[in-house]
Amino acid sequence: MPSYKVAPPNADLLRSKKRKRQRARAKNSRANRGAGIAQVVASVTEKDNDEHALESLLFGDDIDSGEWLRSLNERHKDTDESTREQVIRRNNFDENSDSETEPGSRPLFFIESAPTEAATESETDNETDEEGRSLKLQALEPVVPASVWEDDEDEDGSTPSEVVRGVDISAVSRLRKLREYESETVVSIQDYESRLRKQFESLNPRPNWAQRRENESEIGDVLQLLQSSERLSGNSRKVISADRIPMARLKDANQSAYSQSVVHSLKFHPRAPVLMTAGLDRTVRLFQIDGKVNPKIQSITLKDLQIYSANFTPDGREILMTGKRRFFYTFDLESGTVNKVPGVRGHDENSFEKSYLSPCGNYIILPGRDGVLLMLNRTTKQWIADLKMNVPVVRSVDFSSDGRYCYSMGADGVVWQWDLYTRSLVHKFREDGAVNTKVFSISGDSKYFAIGSKSGIVNIYSGADCHSSERPKPLKSIPNLTTSIHQLRFHPDSQILAISSRARKDSLRMLNLPSMRVYPNWPTERTPLSYINSLDFSPSGGYMAIGNDKGKALLYRLGDYA
Repeated sequence: MPSYKVAPPNADLLRSKKRKRQRARAKNSRANRGAGIAQVVASVTEKDNDEHALESLLFGDDIDSGEWLRSLNERHKDTDESTREQVIRRNNFDENSDSETEPGSRPLFFIESAPTEAATESETDNETDEEGRSLKLQALEPVVPASVWEDDEDEDGSTPSEVVRGVDISAVSRLRKLREYESETVVSIQDYESRLRKQFESLNPRPNWAQRRENESEIGDVLQLLQSSERLSGNSRKVISADRIPMARLKDANQSAYSQSVVHSLKFHPRAPVLMTAGLDRTVRLFQIDGKVNPKIQSITLKDLQIYSANFTPDGREILMTGKRRFFYTFDLESGTVNKVPGVRGHDENSFEKSYLSPCGNYIILPGRDGVLLMLNRTTKQWIADLKMNVPVVRSVDFSSDGRYCYSMGADGVVWQWDLYTRSLVHKFREDGAVNTKVFSISGDSKYFAIGSKSGIVNIYSGADCHSSERPKPLKSIPNLTTSIHQLRFHPDSQILAISSRARKDSLRMLNLPSMRVYPNWPTERTPLSYINSLDFSPSGGYMAIGNDKGKALLYRLGDYA
């Protein structure tokens, strides 16, 4: 039989047919895509009457836009009514209403106009519930949506699953001690918490200081506090340690505005947490003391007076500022006014470098020439009397705590006691071994008298001995400093005496008065005090401020009084 041979397929012909089929499919796809785009464009470009009317309203046209707006309001009137009913129903105002609104039926904007009386009356008459209450305002209240999350623990403190199964205290060995009987396995969350608390209290009993006395109650404490006019802090007098004084340095008191000269005078306000600094830059600055920021409150600049002495009055309402001039200034803190006092009438004094205010707030003492003390009325600044000492220069002045007696001292070491009520000399006593005495100070309770000399020795006397004897013997002599003493400052509770000298750098010592011992732990060789020109304690005793030659007011916290 004859055999037939099949010819191989032509590869070029196959590729040609394939390309033709691809071109046909692409042509059909483009035609379909074009028809779809045309339909979309037609649907997008097609505008209804509302769109035409809106365009005419915005861009201007012959179409009556007012008529269109009125028709639009009429069209949405039914929607507004149904929306109002839906709000009422959501707030449980009308449970019988069955009208519903679709989410998109609310108008996107509305025209607000003043309602007419007829419309108001009709709405008031129509919008009432079954009990006759008005629903007009209730319907306009915003809808408060329901909480998105509701925690089941708010009900009983546990989740539903825990309420059912609780805690298996038999599964863990350390929890088995909480069982009340051996076969107990699952307990509730509340019971589990109470047993843990009881177990903790059995192992850690409450300390005695946390126990409230039987006759003490919280209400009783509050009433006792309200019935007392004492200060909330700084009252209690406790005996502090004689071996160590805890001191912590804080931010500088005047860090927001350093002085441009030596801080000659530095004082705490008697009633507020305020510190005053003054010096040769003719500026008095007030700072609010908080130990962290210490912001500046106010500053007063005097153009013609370098300030050597600045003091608050005992009531804290006025500042007295003096210097090496025959005049001085006062600053009223309440009114913010500065008053210049031209001098003391009848006295030819050229300098009032030092000034002192009596604790009673009635008198000003200005040391003058030839051992004269000028006594002025604090309110009027008028001269009252002269107190004459037999010394060429008055070195130091101090007062008794009640302000009745004034004590003055010259370089000869004789202390004069004056009665300011009678303007007469009461008593004199001489400092033991007096050699060019410089400064004199009395403790707040008048128990101690301290006298510092040019040689650096400070003698501590008993107040009772000084009042009864003309040559009292010192309780203790403090020879720790070797240069002239310039500052002696007693702590408000009379347990600490600060001794300083500006003749040598870092010359400061802190003396514990009950033991008559100098604290060894502070200051140290690394304490950056520089040359000390002024220092003061806060009224409560918690702060100590030191003014130095760099214009800084260093601030320290006393740990025993914090």
